[in-house]
Amino acid sequence: MPKKKSEKFSLVKILTSIGLALLSGALVVVSIPKFDIWPLGWIALVPLLIAIHRRSFWGAFFYGLITGYVANAGAFYWIPGLLKSFGHLDMPVAIGLMVLLNIYQALTFAFAAALTVKVRQKSSKLPLVLIFPMAFTGLEFLMPFIFPWYMSNGQLGFKPFIQSFDLFGVSGGTFVMMTFTAAIAVIYENRLLGKRFPIIQVIYGLTLPALCVAYGVVRQQQVERIVAKAPQFKVGLVEPDFGIWEKEVEGKDGMPVSMARQKHISHLSLLRLQYLSHKLEVKEHPDLLLWPESGYYPWWKVLSKNRDRFAMAAGRLGAIVGVAHNGTVSIIKGSGDARGRTINSIAAAGDTCYAMAGTNGYMMIRNSKGENTHSLGNDRNLLSVSVNDSCNWVVAAGEGGIVVEFKNGKWQQLDSPVAGTLRVIANAGDGFYIGGDNGVLLYLGEHGLKTISSGTDQTIYSLHWSRRHGLVIGGARGTLIAWKGGRLQRFPTKTEMPIRGVFGGRYVYAVSGNGWISRCDTKSCTRLRTRTRANLNAISGDGNGTLYAAGMRGVILRIRGKNVRKLNNPLKNDLFSVATVPYTTGYPFPDNVKFIYRSRFPLPKMNSWKDADAAAFKDKVPMEDWCTAMRGFSTPVMLGALTYNRQAGHRQVFNTALMVNGDGGVSGVYKKVHLLVFGEYLPFEKEFPFLRKYFGSAGNLSPGKSLKVFSLGKVKIGPLICYEGIIPSIPRKLAQKGVDFFVNMTNDAWFGKTEERYQHFYLSVFRAIENRKYFVRITNTGISAVVDPFGNILRQTKWTDADAFTSVIRRLRIPTLYQQVGDSLPYFSLVMIFGLLFLPNPDRKKKRKPSKTTKKKPADKQKSKQKKK
Repeated sequence: MPKKKSEKFSLVKILTSIGLALLSGALVVVSIPKFDIWPLGWIALVPLLIAIHRRSFWGAFFYGLITGYVANAGAFYWIPGLLKSFGHLDMPVAIGLMVLLNIYQALTFAFAAALTVKVRQKSSKLPLVLIFPMAFTGLEFLMPFIFPWYMSNGQLGFKPFIQSFDLFGVSGGTFVMMTFTAAIAVIYENRLLGKRFPIIQVIYGLTLPALCVAYGVVRQQQVERIVAKAPQFKVGLVEPDFGIWEKEVEGKDGMPVSMARQKHISHLSLLRLQYLSHKLEVKEHPDLLLWPESGYYPWWKVLSKNRDRFAMAAGRLGAIVGVAHNGTVSIIKGSGDARGRTINSIAAAGDTCYAMAGTNGYMMIRNSKGENTHSLGNDRNLLSVSVNDSCNWVVAAGEGGIVVEFKNGKWQQLDSPVAGTLRVIANAGDGFYIGGDNGVLLYLGEHGLKTISSGTDQTIYSLHWSRRHGLVIGGARGTLIAWKGGRLQRFPTKTEMPIRGVFGGRYVYAVSGNGWISRCDTKSCTRLRTRTRANLNAISGDGNGTLYAAGMRGVILRIRGKNVRKLNNPLKNDLFSVATVPYTTGYPFPDNVKFIYRSRFPLPKMNSWKDADAAAFKDKVPMEDWCTAMRGFSTPVMLGALTYNRQAGHRQVFNTALMVNGDGGVSGVYKKVHLLVFGEYLPFEKEFPFLRKYFGSAGNLSPGKSLKVFSLGKVKIGPLICYEGIIPSIPRKLAQKGVDFFVNMTNDAWFGKTEERYQHFYLSVFRAIENRKYFVRITNTGISAVVDPFGNILRQTKWTDADAFTSVIRRLRIPTLYQQVGDSLPYFSLVMIFGLLFLPNPDRKKKRKPSKTTKKKPADKQKSKQKKK
């Protein structure tokens, strides 16, 4: 008869094992944030190990799955509400997805339990205190989670122990905890079997944690001495307490609110950030301001540049120079080769669009499609050129009343109503004004050229059109007039010299011979001190308070208010024209952005950030000042924004961190590398496009290609966006690049007021210990915090109300073992556990049993015959 099984699993034993698995799951939940009863983390899985004692592979798998499901369901209870509120899914569907997610994430516990049983079945001599820590640590690291978490994440309250995390990271902490857990379980196991007390395993299970604690105490003292001598750096954290844009633009009935209301909400959030930044700057003087991910959400007219070129000047013998934001003048090569011809005029409509006109009918336009050069084929000189804001319409004019335009990709000469010289052109948005000898003034619109009255019979040498002053005209004998709404205004220039260049902004500026510059308001004109006697031929401004004038012998002047600075020009050629390079309008920013527009307007008066709602209605400034981030403060700021680029006709959008200097210069651009699945992208969308139908709210962002380090003087900053802060390998790679501290920009408003905010924050705290650096976290709605290199939370914000504070941190570059070896421990554990799994069973001995049908050997047969005889 066949042998009976050595052990029968009765219903009572099965229910007992299920109860133990459930208990383990519950203990895991209360040992991690936000309950944080950290001692329970050391024994949480003891009931599970008791439950799987002498079970089969699939039996252990089942009980481990129960533990893992309870642990994940308890920790991530908030997921169905998130999927319903922000994913727009029905609650039954949201619950179903949560169940599937919990089952998937429970596989760590299930496989760890099953592999432990399987390996022990192959060799009973292998101790549990080695097998289980390797199985659990390796699988915990191996399984890809949406929010990666580790058993050791609940140990924030055990400060001496977590200091050892700079050796092998949080995985090392899990390994030590599971060793202790296994030692406790093996005591029960040996007592149940009546075996001797497992003294070696217990000593090992207790000694390893004790060594880690001892190391932590000594290591903390060492690091404290280094921190005390490290250079200081003050950061200002600005938390606007502003929710998700998607929810803000919906009414109570779920319907979209009006465009006017959406604009107001956008401006309101920006004013909060700017007001709090201004307040910190005035009172605390931080070295760097920090804004959260998605904090900057502008409405429409966002201005930026993708190169450091604020003005261009051109002149004799084809000389072309560019002026950077800091006043550095450099020669522009490889663009608009005039072959030695004099360039009489240059105009710009953006970073990638400018046009030139010169002697012998030379014309050139450079745009995003390349360079297009044209010549009239005669000796007529072109004296002026202008280009519209869209860079698809260029007009040039010159001697003999000639007018040429570049439109729809073609050059053509227009029929001019005058024969006299046309000297200047001004872009008016929907058309062009053209002025010339004897006060001739033409207007070129969609319906062709027509003559209009200029209000003067003096030769017109300069024109400029602005919304504030209308058409400003400069001419012979000091003529300076402005036409607006049919009304003519004359400015008292007090000079008889011809006005060679004009610009109308807050004031009207005019330039002429002998270094003469005049600044005029409606009643009077003031001559500015220029410290040059060179004749000035042109002036241009950027609308933001900075102007550039150019003249003979290569003179270039930069004007701000009444202050005039002469720039050092390496070329001494006579310059006949200057053009400021306008900002490009649009959002998201291009991913090669170099400057963003900085407003000179003060912020509306507010007593606190709570007054921002009323201030938003009263803030009557131009739209570009309404929408820019840089207003009301000049401290460098690190902010979250969107950027884009185009590759092969495809537009890619990135979740981006920008480092912006006080003058609007962008010194760092980091495009988030590790995107959040379903939140920022939809997996397998290319292979299965129909998925978008079911997950319409999933993001459509593209990942960046590499991590970046931001520099602010000698300070190196490691930017992390959102959940990149909870992935240990990412900060580690930044630490290897030599950063001084981490900045984690986050937007947790998606998850509402749930435990997710605490969990997300506490999961990231350990990056400070692993790399021995300050970890600064800035969010939209909390929790914003500053963590020191020992895992101490120096300050953190609440869930309610906006907040802004400064914190002095230390710049640290302390090498740690974890920075060098990374996650080698979980990899080693995986290799060992699978190696043991596939090795031959050392307990299996080949035993031959005699068969009942075994034939007798010939010698045996002979012996039996002899006995019979």
